[in-house]
Amino acid sequence: MFSNRRRLQQFQGFLVGLAVTTSCAAYFFGPSDEHKAELIAFDWRMRNFNTLMPDARVVHVDIDDNSVDRVERWPWKRRTMAELIRTVGEFGPRLILVDFLFSEPEAPYYEDPRLEAEPGEDVEIVGAVSDANIVYGDLELAEAIRSAGNVVMSTQFDILPPGAPEPIEARVRRAMAGTVPTDESALRGRLGARDISEAGTDLGRMLLRARAGEQLLSDFTLDEHGLSERLGVPAGEIAAVLAGVKTEIARRRVAELFAGGGAPQREAVLEAVLGEQKDRRNADRRDVVAAYNRQRALEALRKATHPMDAPVARMIYRVAESVPLLSPLAEAASDIAAVNFSADPGGTVRRVPILINDGGRAIAHLGLSAAAHALGLDLGRIEATGEALVIPGAEGAARELPLDGNGGLIIHWAGTADAWRAGRDMPHISAAKLMSIASARRAMRDNEIALRYRMAEVVAAAAGTFTARAAGPEGDTGKTLHGDAAYRQGAAERAALEAKLRLGSLRGTLGPDEAAALEAQIAGLRAAMEAAEKKAEALVRMTCRDLAEISEEEIAADAQLAADAKRFRGALRILDEDIAALARANAALARDIERTKAELADRLRDKFVFLGFAATAQGDIVTTPIDARTNGVMCHAHVFNAILQNRPIRVAPGWAGVLICLIGGAVVSFITSTQAPRLALLSTLGLMLAYAAVNCEVLFKRLDTWAVLAAPEACVFLSWAFVTLFRQLTAERERRFFSKQLAQYTSPVIAAKLAESPRAAQAFKTVQTRDITAFFSDLKGFTTLSEEEDPELIQHVLNTYLHRMSEVIWSQHGLLNKFMGDGIMAFFNASVDPLEDHARAAVETSLTAMEELERLKADRRADPAARIFAALEMRVGLASGPAKNGDLGSELKADYTVIGDVVNLAARLEPANKVFGTRIMVSGPTRNAVKDHYEFRYLAELQVKGKAQTVPVYEVICRKGQLAPEQKEYTERFEAGVELYKARKWDECIVHFTRMLARRFDDAGASRYIDACQELKQFPPDDDWRGALELKEK
Repeated sequence: MFSNRRRLQQFQGFLVGLAVTTSCAAYFFGPSDEHKAELIAFDWRMRNFNTLMPDARVVHVDIDDNSVDRVERWPWKRRTMAELIRTVGEFGPRLILVDFLFSEPEAPYYEDPRLEAEPGEDVEIVGAVSDANIVYGDLELAEAIRSAGNVVMSTQFDILPPGAPEPIEARVRRAMAGTVPTDESALRGRLGARDISEAGTDLGRMLLRARAGEQLLSDFTLDEHGLSERLGVPAGEIAAVLAGVKTEIARRRVAELFAGGGAPQREAVLEAVLGEQKDRRNADRRDVVAAYNRQRALEALRKATHPMDAPVARMIYRVAESVPLLSPLAEAASDIAAVNFSADPGGTVRRVPILINDGGRAIAHLGLSAAAHALGLDLGRIEATGEALVIPGAEGAARELPLDGNGGLIIHWAGTADAWRAGRDMPHISAAKLMSIASARRAMRDNEIALRYRMAEVVAAAAGTFTARAAGPEGDTGKTLHGDAAYRQGAAERAALEAKLRLGSLRGTLGPDEAAALEAQIAGLRAAMEAAEKKAEALVRMTCRDLAEISEEEIAADAQLAADAKRFRGALRILDEDIAALARANAALARDIERTKAELADRLRDKFVFLGFAATAQGDIVTTPIDARTNGVMCHAHVFNAILQNRPIRVAPGWAGVLICLIGGAVVSFITSTQAPRLALLSTLGLMLAYAAVNCEVLFKRLDTWAVLAAPEACVFLSWAFVTLFRQLTAERERRFFSKQLAQYTSPVIAAKLAESPRAAQAFKTVQTRDITAFFSDLKGFTTLSEEEDPELIQHVLNTYLHRMSEVIWSQHGLLNKFMGDGIMAFFNASVDPLEDHARAAVETSLTAMEELERLKADRRADPAARIFAALEMRVGLASGPAKNGDLGSELKADYTVIGDVVNLAARLEPANKVFGTRIMVSGPTRNAVKDHYEFRYLAELQVKGKAQTVPVYEVICRKGQLAPEQKEYTERFEAGVELYKARKWDECIVHFTRMLARRFDDAGASRYIDACQELKQFPPDDDWRGALELKEK
């Protein structure tokens, strides 16, 4: 019955565990199958069990705090960005990947040093402030991108995950396709209940926008009043939606014009949409121009997209709204890629939309685009295989990119990524370092302009001026002419041609022949000017040498000569000082440039350079598994790094996670419901650690696989917890009661351990016959002592003594049966706690008890009862043999005890110590079981009162190896005397023991043998006497 009840409880516990496991798995793998705990566990694995290393070809050029401080405040002008890209391109990188969005144009501006000066600061103007100094930043940036020839630019989209429903606006717009309803009720008739509910009060607004748009398609110049007349709607209501509708219709009309084939010019588009109002500078024209620029950008973007089939389209994100790159930049770039992130609900970026569906064509993520260029991947032939995208390429270069089930690719960060702040992940170069080259070149150009101006002064000084006179009606008239007029005219023509060539190149309005002709004209003018400069320099130096041969008095005496001397000497000073200083400055700048280029050459040559923002307290900072503040460009670089090394993170299928949870929970539920609590806990912890080790060390670290960790661990732990709780509330009640019963006989720790064993519980209830060793102890003379001393002191001493002795007995797994005043009864090898070497445990307990008693005396020297403690002397009797053991008694009172002759014998041996003056007396079977471990003295063949058979008894002297030579010799002499006694040699025995008393006068055993011999001499024993020493005391 006991067994059946237990099995039922175990089965119930198992069912509880299964229920908890199923509920936990349903929670983790429900509609939102990625919970915060699993995401945190993923981040932990990414930081601690990641073996992916950064590819040495990946380099970051960071616009960091130093760059912002040294170059200019953020955002940088487009000209500055152009200089940066142009400088990076000079080092021959394999690819330049720009992680900046340029969706809005930069207005042209004058580059005027006075605009950058501090208040009150004198600024020298180098060059003329004219139309030639207008900066067209977007065009310069486009020219730098085009010149580099290997720049991948970035764009961004508003995207929807695969399977997400269309926005309500798109669904309503589709319902109104064809004929726009005239009222809201008609529109409701075309929509489903869900669409009507989601649209809510905006439905009327959507209808008004559609009706207004229908009118604007026929006449885009209509304003709110014109639309009010046509639609019969108050102008105020139309004004509220008109701006958005105009933008939408302008885009639609321009897209239709581009769809007709070719790329229409802006003027043609303006005329087609605005008609006679095309030249009016108003909001309508701005809308059409913006739509035209946007459509040009979309057309350029379309060239960067790739065809794809329907299965691929269903697996990836799709575009809801485009934010295109500026058309000049898009047209100049070698490729365009998306830089979207796909942040998890908590805001942490763990994945990217690796491919985006833009109107049925695919645009790649920046990291994938870089990999396609690096590996020769064909993005136009991507195939869908299960939950992965297979991208063909050259032999050995094909890549399979596993998706996360929602169109995203998990970012596989390099194992050193968390050290990025210290620069130990991928090589990082500050943009300030590269911009120092551009700044030096800019300074050299300024110096060149200043040098040309100074040289113009030299030419002017050498040429001088003269006055041309002519006769007229009013008499002779004079006109001052400059000798350098031709040089000036050449400089002006050269500047005009250079400006024309620069602007024409930026705008793309010059054909190759026209550009070559301009370059030839500029070269001719430059040669003529350089010839004039050399001639002027030679004249100045020659004239100054001639002047050196004329005394200063002569020069001063001639006004014309003095003026010429001043002019030529000033020109010579310009040549030898100003121009020479500018030349030296440029030489130093050139050396700085070469030194910096030499430092950076190997770091950038043939590398994949990611250009991104890294300054603090600015944008493009995202939370990632490696850091709460990570530069966004790093995400794209690490995506590229993982694809380059063909080590994307694979996401284990959801069914595998469910299966792991169910199996783990079932196993733990079974173990916890059937095994001891400690074993169940250890098994649970072992299983959790084993799965964590396999998950982290094998799946993640070696196989780059993200298998669920938090869910199985939670299922296993919660199953254990709930089954354990169930057992505590049901099955464990019986065990706790059993443990409480056992605690009366042994230590609580041992009792709790024994109570966990079903065999111990069964043994407790069953009476068995088994070999045991009985233990009886008593305190010498304690009864007399207790009558003489204060009762409270006696109680204190006795409680302390019994507590210490109990701990000694329990330490050897003895069961404490009862206290009998100052006496103790215990036994070893109880049925609930089997002990094979029970005799050894009993003897060791006896010796340890004697030692503990001495320690107790020493510890209590300052105790109020110190005198009583000092008087304590302990005696122990041990006997081994068969006895009945179990829960014995009546229904009213039962006791777990032991009964039998061996128990009675031990009880007799304890007081027999008084006869021999010993402290520990054991029976022959006890001594025979442990004789290899302890030293004994054979005392006698004892005839115990009430027993027919004699019992060999021994004194336990000490542990093996502790017997002194003198003690050994005395023991052997004592045993020789016993043999004389057993041989009936009374006189010899008396003499023998008398001599022993001379050596040890307090040997009660020797005295007892002398008395016995004298008695037997007077009353000889029977013929069948076997040398027994009769113990008359009970």
